[in-house]
Amino acid sequence: MRRNQGVLRFDPKSNKTTTVIPDDAFHLSADADEKLLAVSRWFPTGGRNTQEEFGIRLYKLPSMKLTTTFAIEKHQLVTGTLSPDGRLLACEASDLKSHGPHSIIVFDTATGEQVARRKGFGFVEIVFSPKGDMLFLPHKGYMEGEPVAVWKLPER
Repeated sequence: MRRNQGVLRFDPKSNKTTTVIPDDAFHLSADADEKLLAVSRWFPTGGRNTQEEFGIRLYKLPSMKLTTTFAIEKHQLVTGTLSPDGRLLACEASDLKSHGPHSIIVFDTATGEQVARRKGFGFVEIVFSPKGDMLFLPHKGYMEGEPVAVWKLPER
């Protein structure tokens, strides 16, 4: 279970919960084999103008051991989404310097390397295709184009 104050593990036998990740946890994403868990926070109270950098944490399951934190200097990373095979992590990146359009960034989870970047704003979700070679980016609110952007990722 997730909540803003962390991730809880629920024991159905005892009906008790234990905090396993004490940090903000607005969005959770696991790979198809449930070996990795990406934990993302959301923008701080007070809005995106808060100049606090933060990234996305990647944990091994079921141990909940922190393996990597993905971060970009002068950015806030939210809505981390793992590809079905766990090899890629896509997220929305808000640039604290420009307060301009956001970007969608794709990282290689093994190396931490950025493998793709695209400008964009107003996406409500980030969804990988079953093969992990495309992203589907549904828009929110009024738009002039298609309601879902489809992004073919570079071949690796």
